[in-house]
Amino acid sequence: MADQAETVGRQPGSVVRLLIPLGVALAVTGSVYLLTQVITLNINTSLFGQSAADTFKLKSWLATGVLALAAFQLYSALWIYGRLPGRKPQWLGLAHRISGYTAIVLTLPIAYHCLRAYGFRDYDRRTTVHSIAGSFFYGAFAAKVIIVRSRRLPGWALPVAGGTMLTLVVVLWYSAALWYFNDFDSPGLSPSVSASSASYPAGAGAAAAMPAEVGGVVPIAYRNISISPANIRIKVGATIRWTNYDSTVHNVAITSGPVKLSSPAFNKGGSYKARFAKPGVYHYLCTYHPGTMTGTITVTP
Repeated sequence: MADQAETVGRQPGSVVRLLIPLGVALAVTGSVYLLTQVITLNINTSLFGQSAADTFKLKSWLATGVLALAAFQLYSALWIYGRLPGRKPQWLGLAHRISGYTAIVLTLPIAYHCLRAYGFRDYDRRTTVHSIAGSFFYGAFAAKVIIVRSRRLPGWALPVAGGTMLTLVVVLWYSAALWYFNDFDSPGLSPSVSASSASYPAGAGAAAAMPAEVGGVVPIAYRNISISPANIRIKVGATIRWTNYDSTVHNVAITSGPVKLSSPAFNKGGSYKARFAKPGVYHYLCTYHPGTMTGTITVTP
């Protein structure tokens, strides 16, 4: 009874000590968010030699690896703490720790590219959810490390910390990797582009048109989550203006060609202009809707 009374008496102090990992989590989260606000974004930031939309596949598979390791973390933790039947093998504790740190290592190139290329995005439900979860991820990890190494916290603190980490991994995977694997659609977070793709094909194989200039500027319309015209031919020195007629945000990211560039995002009614001084073939896209919005600019002497 004395031991029980002592335990009960220490619980308030233990709960108060939770303010330490909670404070660390909020501090790290805030730091990540501030970093996204001050860093100079570049959509063509390279990740293992790839940039812009070419990174989607790589990052999606890295995220899937993190998800698989997180699932193993849950399974092994349940076994370690006696929530699963059978005697746990001696190597399970070591495997649990290795899988956890491996998962964190796999997130680093993803986080690096997202910070440098995209920052914090809140243009729609999917990007908002993904950005919030991404900002909080390393804060939650820091808090979990503190909780794991502490023996003076409530017993429920570690399962809550682990469950939070697992939830964030699932949310991040659902809002990014699944979005890529599922034809750029995260059900419930982003509208499906399959219908738009059928009605407004990207036109990668279409012949390049020679559009008429308006006031010395070649107009391109972003309309119905598509580019019109998608493939054009212009002379050296010509200027192109992209205008957004959709209710969602768009941008221009030239991913290959004599010169690469990326524009800020612009909303409905907004536009972006660029002058092409070097001949060659330029491939570009809207990084928010790469499934249906890709185009080609052929610049001739």
